[in-house]
Order: sequence, then structure tokens, then C-alpha cells
Amino acid sequence: MGRHHMVALAWPATSGHIPDRDAARQRFGADAAHALGAAGVLTVEYQGMTLFWWGFNTRPAPSVTDVLREVPRADWIQLAVGRPGSGLTGLRQSHFEAQQAARVARLSPRQKFWNYTTPACWRCSLPTRRARPCSCRSISPGCWPATRN
Repeated sequence: MGRHHMVALAWPATSGHIPDRDAARQRFGADAAHALGAAGVLTVEYQGMTLFWWGFNTRPAPSVTDVLREVPRADWIQLAVGRPGSGLTGLRQSHFEAQQAARVARLSPRQKFWNYTTPACWRCSLPTRRARPCSCRSISPGCWPATRN
């Protein structure tokens, strides 16, 4: 647990049958581990959601989520990722951030990659009672990103 960690959550963009779903999920996890320079990956399937947990021996670069965005994956995979963290606290935080990104991602299903670290725009950070369209890629409360791929 003393290592560095990054968590991403994935789910299918479709409700239909997905051939070779397990193989595609495992291939993405392994390809991402290689591209990220991770020491290993753990993949856990739970209630239709896949958790990817990458472990690093050294602190990953801040751009690691940008690298993850570029890793090829099946078209049906939607992905939400938390920031890398250190130790058990960092693992929990990365998982929480991935969950928050996934929560917002469900409001805009056309976008296939959600990154918790994207800066918030000022419109999204204003307190509001309901979500409203926005042009940023923020995960701020009250933000409902405009559709964008």
C-alpha cells in the first residue's frame, strides 16, 4: 500500500451484448499499464462497472491521465479516472475521484473519457440547485458539460 496508485472506472456505453467483453477489458488494463509505466494492474468487475487499479513504484508524472486518454480501448468502454495518489489515502482518494467523475459522466454519455483533474470553469463552480450546460470539462458540483467527444 505504500506505493503510488491510480484508479479508473469503466462501464459499457451500450446495454446490448458485448462480444469478448472480458478480453477487451483485460487487454485495455494491460495496455494501459504498459503505456503508463505502471508496475501492475488489478481489474475488478462489480455490478456492471469495472475498476482498474494501476500501481506504480515511483510517483507518476502529472500528465499520466493524458497518457491514459490516448490508450486504445474498445468503443463501448466509457472511462472515468481519478488523480494518482500515494499510500492507502491516495488510493482511496483516487477511487473517490473516479467515482465522482463517473457520476458526472452519466449526465453526458457521448463523451467517453472523464478526468477528475481538468480545471473547473467559473460558471460550474457557482452554487446552484440544478445542473446546467457548460463548455468546460469540469467535475464541479452543478456542472453539466456540453456534449463533446
